[in-house]
Amino acid sequence: MLSVVSTLIFIIGIASIFQGDKQIVIEALILAFLFSPFGLPKLGIYVIGLLELLNYTIKSI
Repeated sequence: MLSVVSTLIFIIGIASIFQGDKQIVIEALILAFLFSPFGLPKLGIYVIGLLELLNYTIKSI
């Protein structure tokens, strides 16, 4: 589902190139990356890893 959303946002961003609006193109490409399987899910995994490391560090004190 998220890959479909990211694909649609990417297509909208590419279509905005022809209208000449650079800000919409940049925003759409960033949103497409965040909604892709490499964006928010990877960020969530990174945050969980940091929290586990913090938990382990606190317990070892």
